[in-house]
Amino acid sequence: MINNILNFETVKHKSGLNVILLPLRDYNTSYALLGANYGSVDTEFKVNGKKICVPAGTAHFLEHK
Repeated sequence: MINNILNFETVKHKSGLNVILLPLRDYNTSYALLGANYGSVDTEFKVNGKKICVPAGTAHFLEHK
């Protein structure tokens, strides 16, 4: 429903990242936003079977970038 209202398109990048494109006609500038399913309790991940640990505060640091 909301897709019809805003006329956006979702594309899956080969890395697995979901990219949402929202063309705004008649605008002279472009903007980019990054959102991630990542928060303060997400400190351990598995990438290709390898355990990755990130320091506490990483999500807060990224929030301000």
